[in-house]
Amino acid sequence: TVLVDRRPGEEGKRSRTRAAERGIELAAGGEQIWIFFEGGRTRIPDEIRPARGGIGRVIRGLQALGIRPVVIAIHHRGLEQVIPLSSRRWLRSGHRIDVRWSEFCLEGQGAHDGNDQDPQRIADDIRAAVVQLQSDWRSERSTDA
Repeated sequence: TVLVDRRPGEEGKRSRTRAAERGIELAAGGEQIWIFFEGGRTRIPDEIRPARGGIGRVIRGLQALGIRPVVIAIHHRGLEQVIPLSSRRWLRSGHRIDVRWSEFCLEGQGAHDGNDQDPQRIADDIRAAVVQLQSDWRSERSTDA
């Protein structure tokens, strides 16, 4: 686990830089890394908050090392029942979590590929893929009724 200090100011900025560098180091060493592009969990179920640029910095850092990261966009529904926000008790049983995912292709995104995109744009594109998964899911649910 690489924790990120999201407070404003220079110390928070240094913490975010160190976290991105540590993520790159772990992935370059063969570890799988999971990055939550929103920077944390939302308090409103099904809300997808704006993406933070750190995921884009990690992707660019890996590409600079010649590593092609596999980015998987994941949307889940129901996790707030299993790991409630602001709760002292984690991992409640007996609740359902629905998960949808798709591989996100970095190449061919608009006029740029992942190598020359701004890190925030990479993060925003990944967020857009998750929003699309959520939209597709809602469309399917509305036709099932």
